[in-house]
Amino acid sequence: MIVPVSVLTVLLTILASAGAYMWSQKAGVNFWEALANIGTMLGILSFVPLVYAIWEYIRFRRREEKERKLIHIQPGMKPAVLIVDIGGVGIRNEVEAFLRQQEGFKDFDFDSRVFVVHRDKKQITDNDVDGIIEDLEEQVGVIRSKAADKIHLFIKAPLPIALMVGEVLSNQTPTLVYHKQQNQGYENWGALHR
Repeated sequence: MIVPVSVLTVLLTILASAGAYMWSQKAGVNFWEALANIGTMLGILSFVPLVYAIWEYIRFRRREEKERKLIHIQPGMKPAVLIVDIGGVGIRNEVEAFLRQQEGFKDFDFDSRVFVVHRDKKQITDNDVDGIIEDLEEQVGVIRSKAADKIHLFIKAPLPIALMVGEVLSNQTPTLVYHKQQNQGYENWGALHR
């Protein structure tokens, strides 16, 4: 919006200059004084669209921030839960118990909307990674086929696998990441993509 305003200002200045020159010749007024007055008026007038553009930008940023905060609160119209549980005891029961206490999950269908990628091996090696990621991509495909509008991600995995999970989900359905606090249950840490 600022570029068209500046182009418009230049065109108006040229037209005003030509008009001021012709008027000053007929009226016997000093051309440079008339041009200075017209330039001052055009400068004031071009400031108005600039202030309006800044005001619109600030409103846009506030609206965007408000929507970003709502992502942390609203579970979604058709949410899905993705549990990535690599190594050791499974966390599905713990996650479901946590979600049953949350407001947005009172009527949630835990049988058909919870998806799990699980390995109960104590020691995960680099040979296991391809299989885990393939299972994850398959589960994400099922989630997408069920038209989920938001994924709630609970992950217990080694850091390299967690990074790979983030990469797989980065351009998918909006994803909320949950973190397990010591002796306090899970906490929503916000959207995966910010």
